[in-house]
Amino acid sequence: MEKRNSNSIINSITSVVGWIAAALAFLMMMMVVGDVVMRFLFNSPLNFADEYSGYLMAAIVFLGLGYTLRAGMHININLLPDALPRKAARRLDIVTSIVSLLYVLWFLAVACLFVLDSYLVKVTHTNVTRTPMYIPQMLLPIGLVFMAMQMVVEIIKKVRPSKENSNKGVEVSGQL
Repeated sequence: MEKRNSNSIINSITSVVGWIAAALAFLMMMMVVGDVVMRFLFNSPLNFADEYSGYLMAAIVFLGLGYTLRAGMHININLLPDALPRKAARRLDIVTSIVSLLYVLWFLAVACLFVLDSYLVKVTHTNVTRTPMYIPQMLLPIGLVFMAMQMVVEIIKKVRPSKENSNKGVEVSGQL
């Protein structure tokens, strides 16, 4: 029972972070529209719009990773699993999911080092805003943490399938 509660907590967190990513997409859209309007009507664009829309795009991608995984929307290549017997396909799915999780954890470690380096060296953007780069870069490890948490939930589901999932057949999906 405890696993189901932690899984539902992670699923809830994933939903909230997914909605935050959607809200950031709306904010980015409004910023770009505002920039276009200011440029067209007043010949005075928003100096920060291009830079910050880039940061928001990265935030949308990385914060949306876990939600996209939970929704089953990551790209899958099923050529090999479709050719295998059901039990072998399920095992392959579990193995590829674990390998994918290990890759995400490695990427998380590298992203943390990247952010730490930017913080220690005091890297700033060259634009007028002089944004400290570690601030937008933090979105990479934050998004990867949520992705890794959701991957653990998905792996647990694959290792211990529920009765309702076992009636549907094996759904094979490699995450990356």
